[in-house]
Amino acid sequence: MNATLFKSIHFFVSVTICVIFAAWWKLGEFELGSRAGSEVSFNLWTGWIAFAFMALACLYVWRKYMHKLGYSRELKNRVDVAALERTDSRLNEIRRKVTKGFLTTEGEVKELAIRVIKEEGTSSVLKITVSRDDRDNIVLRASPPDRYGRMSRWLHAHLYYGLFSGVLVWMHGAGSLESPIGLIMNVLTLVVILTGVIGIFLFSVGPTWITRAEKTDVNFEDVFVLVSSLGEKIDELKEKFDDDSPLVEHVDRAREAPPGRVSTIIQRELDQVLATDDGKSNEAILKDMMTLIGQRGRMLQTLKRLMRIKLLINCWRVVHVPASIVLMAVVIGHIFSVWIY
Repeated sequence: MNATLFKSIHFFVSVTICVIFAAWWKLGEFELGSRAGSEVSFNLWTGWIAFAFMALACLYVWRKYMHKLGYSRELKNRVDVAALERTDSRLNEIRRKVTKGFLTTEGEVKELAIRVIKEEGTSSVLKITVSRDDRDNIVLRASPPDRYGRMSRWLHAHLYYGLFSGVLVWMHGAGSLESPIGLIMNVLTLVVILTGVIGIFLFSVGPTWITRAEKTDVNFEDVFVLVSSLGEKIDELKEKFDDDSPLVEHVDRAREAPPGRVSTIIQRELDQVLATDDGKSNEAILKDMMTLIGQRGRMLQTLKRLMRIKLLINCWRVVHVPASIVLMAVVIGHIFSVWIY
């Protein structure tokens, strides 16, 4: 299980803010919502903080697609490979000096390392950290700077601020369904929260689920690459035959076999083709091709199983994303209507 999700600082920030508002409500002894006996200041603050939480949740989406579409600044901080190699070599030299005892303080190690990345022009893509391990040895590390934070941290903020914005929306309107705006906002909020909770659960157990489903040392990405690579090798061998050769038909039928019947159909096609003169003269190539087709079939079967799991893990987004967009539009419309009227 991905336990880091439940240790996030964003969880504690969200809970703390909601507890403060809950205490305000209980100590003030007023009614929630806009009905008689309600507190105007409480309504305004819960409304604005809920909107702020929603905006913060949306920043994750902005950050994600900015990076995915190539607009992120990290993608523009590119340096020459030769410069990275020189940097690595010079940093290793510093590490050797540390091992030999020529450098004994963290400060001088860090100073030399920072000078190296500046001189080689790699400071935009590398961050220097110097620390001591359990044996009190100095450890020099060069890693990506992560100036804007890891996407996993952004995801934590998205999950918790989005989730607790729903709590504040309820405090703001008391879950009223009497007016059209109240009905739409509360129903959409409930849908977004429920799908978000499902997303949190699947995000926590999903990686473990996929790992167990892989059943081998080959992970999801490796399986995807292997299917493509094996397909290319089969095509390369097939080019040794003429396009109108009957051997190609047998190979294609074996290649298109359903995942559950790959072995049976490969053996059948191989027996049939080896019974012909052309098949006997190309026996070695055909056996290699059928072996590759069998391997590809097994990998393809694994890939399809993993794809089904990934689809199930991400199915909640089909509802969550459109509902979130509509909810944000309704909230903005609600704010403008309050200003105008």
